Amino acid sequence: MLCMQVSSCLPNHLLSGKEGPSFRVCGAFLLPNGVFLMHISFMLCIFPFINKVMDSIVHVFLSQVVNLYERCIIACANYTEYWIRYVLCMEAYGNMDLANNALARATQVFVKRQPVIHLFAARFKEQNGDIPGARAAYRVVHAEIAPGLLEAITKHANMERRLGNLEDAFSLYEQAIGIEKGKELPLVLPALYAQYAQFIYLTSKNLLKARKVLFEALEHAQFSKLLLEALIHLETFLPQPKQIDYLDSLVDNFILTSSDSVNTASATEREELSCIFLEVSLEMLNL
Repeated sequence: MLCMQVSSCLPNHLLSGKEGPSFRVCGAFLLPNGVFLMHISFMLCIFPFINKVMDSIVHVFLSQVVNLYERCIIACANYTEYWIRYVLCMEAYGNMDLANNALARATQVFVKRQPVIHLFAARFKEQNGDIPGARAAYRVVHAEIAPGLLEAITKHANMERRLGNLEDAFSLYEQAIGIEKGKELPLVLPALYAQYAQFIYLTSKNLLKARKVLFEALEHAQFSKLLLEALIHLETFLPQPKQIDYLDSLVDNFILTSSDSVNTASATEREELSCIFLEVSLEMLNL
């Protein structure tokens, strides 16, 4: 409420405490000081009551929202998006008990086989300070739901990096690579190596270690555009001498096909990699 002392709109005898009472403007009304003080006292008295009324309104409204979500469970219980919205809505209302309850029902009963809900649970718990709970959610994905899921490995490693546990983050990638190498068809292995090398470079700036990881990948993983592209781009950051001839031979082996070749790359991938190498090699030669 706008309250100010009038100094320019009234005669002097109305503004002086000696000759007459002073006045204040409250809203659209001109009130003497005594009435003004009574008005303020009244507002201070009813303010706690207003707070209680507003809290009651919010509580009633929240109950209605919860009832609506619960009624939708019959039709929407198998959709992870529904549970995520339910949890976030309860968090927005400040009721973490209801949020955690909905999250537990989603991850333990209704959509417990969906990796997305466990990744969401891990991030949600991390943001709310439950680091052991976040790690447990990631372990469920790694061990039970989707072993070798690249998204889960990347997000878990990034969480450990945010917590300052860089060596633990490296260990997560190395464990995943070891498990993937033991598979008969390690389809995710090239992407894991490429992601690990990029993670090393971005977090520790250790270019030599990143290159070592990619060279190891060439021995254990099938040639892929993703792997060779990562190696080509990494070479641009390394000091002289550049290994252009070695990269050239790798690109040739990837591009050229033969009758006994196991390379499953498409013609488009071969063409794109050839263009990338040509562009990067010209830049390195001009350095």
